[in-house]
Amino acid sequence: ELINKVNESFGDQYSGFHHLLERWPGGMLTNFEVLSKNFQKMGALLDQAASPTLTKKERLLAKREHDKLGKFYDGVKSLAKLPDAIFLVDPKRELGCVKEASVTGVKIVGICDTNCNPDPINYPIPANDDAVGSIKIIMSYLVDRWIEGRMEYNKNESKRVEQEAKKAQEDKKEETKEQEDTNNSINYKT
Repeated sequence: ELINKVNESFGDQYSGFHHLLERWPGGMLTNFEVLSKNFQKMGALLDQAASPTLTKKERLLAKREHDKLGKFYDGVKSLAKLPDAIFLVDPKRELGCVKEASVTGVKIVGICDTNCNPDPINYPIPANDDAVGSIKIIMSYLVDRWIEGRMEYNKNESKRVEQEAKKAQEDKKEETKEQEDTNNSINYKT
């Protein structure tokens, strides 16, 4: 539901909201370069599945492979570098992720229940990680804050682009004026 909320806020285009809904793929952080090849492979498989030059069976197999990889990597396929932080609903269940994040220095934000050790978590959120209502409240708050932050970022980015365009225009005008002054002084001397 929350992923759909993000997609509604930013349309079908990629919004930058990286997420995993299935299990943590081992090596996602510690072996990111190799795993990112799977992201590229997904794009190639999608092209193969749509290719009219392949047989129907080959297209079907490519689509199945793409769907299989998409199940695990769809929410992170556009991730170009290691994330700065990770949010975990149940750090005890995702112990592999916690260990990888500790090794790579990625910050961890996690919902910690009484059965979870909060020591490896950088920013523990004390709450019941088994209750759906508790998870929904925390996740909806985080998603709303992310959407606000993303909108602010987009607004600041567009302002920055406008300022750069204005500066480039002013520089071009100044350069043209200097060139005209130079031409005028040459014409004056002759």
